[in-house]
Amino acid sequence: MMTRWHEEALIARIRAVKAAHAAQAPRQEAPRPSNPRATKDTIMSRHPLRLLPGITVPKVPEIVIGWDPPLQTFFGYVKDLSIDDDEADPIILWVGTSWREVRTVDQLADHMAPWAFISSPLRQALQAEADADRR
Repeated sequence: MMTRWHEEALIARIRAVKAAHAAQAPRQEAPRPSNPRATKDTIMSRHPLRLLPGITVPKVPEIVIGWDPPLQTFFGYVKDLSIDDDEADPIILWVGTSWREVRTVDQLADHMAPWAFISSPLRQALQAEADADRR
C-alpha cells in the first residue's frame, strides 16, 4: 500500500517528467473535455494489479495502472519495493508519461504483460474512464 508521502513523491516525479517533456517538445494544448469534472487538476485513476504467478522477485512490486486526464493517456508503472527511494530509482517500468503516449487499453496491456494481467472488467472500466473524459 502506498503511503501519503509516497503518493506525493510520485506526483512530484510525474510533474517533473511532464515538465521535462514539455520543455523538449512544442506545447500541445489538450482539448477541453466536456466533462466538467475532468480538468487539469483531475486526479488520475489508480488501479493496483497483482504480480503474475511464477515471477520471482525479492519483494512483490507495486503495480498500478490508470487513466491520466491531463495527458490524455493510459499509464502504468511497476515499482520495486525492495529498493529504497534514497538508494536508487525504484521504478522498473513507467509508461504513459507524455501526451497521448498510450492511447488504448490494449497498448497498456502490452506494456504491462511481463508483469501483470489486466482483466476484461478492468479493461472495460479503464476504457469507460477514458471515454467519459474524452467526451
